[in-house]
Amino acid sequence: MKRLCLPILALLSCSVLPTFAGPETPPVLVVATERGAFICLSDAELREEIAAKRAIPQAAALKAARAAVTAEPVRARLCQRDGALVYVITALAKDGKVTRLTLEAATGRVVGQR
Repeated sequence: MKRLCLPILALLSCSVLPTFAGPETPPVLVVATERGAFICLSDAELREEIAAKRAIPQAAALKAARAAVTAEPVRARLCQRDGALVYVITALAKDGKVTRLTLEAATGRVVGQR
């Protein structure tokens, strides 16, 4: 098992924890924050949630994030936190400052920002 931590902010880190139950099981991405962990979905699971209308498309989530901050969104991940689906958006400002937004996956409403 490998663990790779990349500091995003002083109090924030991103962890990738691949766990394998068999050859067909994709790695599990866990994003750890000071408020708990987000379990991020695979691309196939993302498409399934969007098709089932439990999440807006990634493009719509990025557009909502762009409207909420003056930074440019560079990554969107669909994750679960406490049983709820959320988008975790990483945005980068022109001055190099990184902002992390949390959006409700079904509506695109911003529910957290760091």
